[in-house]
Amino acid sequence: MDRAVLVIETDFSDSDFQIEWPEIAEIYTTSQFIITLKNREEYAGTIEGPRDSLRLITNEKGIVTVQIEDIVLLKGFEGTFKDRFFANIDLGFSLTKANNLRQFSTRSNIGYSERK
Repeated sequence: MDRAVLVIETDFSDSDFQIEWPEIAEIYTTSQFIITLKNREEYAGTIEGPRDSLRLITNEKGIVTVQIEDIVLLKGFEGTFKDRFFANIDLGFSLTKANNLRQFSTRSNIGYSERK
């Protein structure tokens, strides 16, 4: 889910399906997700049910019932190390002719998603 749009990848289509999050009536998943709620609680598990009483099925807390509007982030959760690892590097360069000023900047981020 990115910017309140759910993106579904399929093997049989060249382009992904995109559905606006508020328009979803029911959702049932078999894949594991990291689910973040408005109150900043995070769960790892699957989702099932209608929009007004979604059930988050987790290993840690069992079944948790939430409203679809309470979910702010869904991130796929794969089982292998390489699928959980992420990294990025940003580079920047600024040039100001008036002062003959040059500036180079870098920023990096590395992380690993885990169930807890």
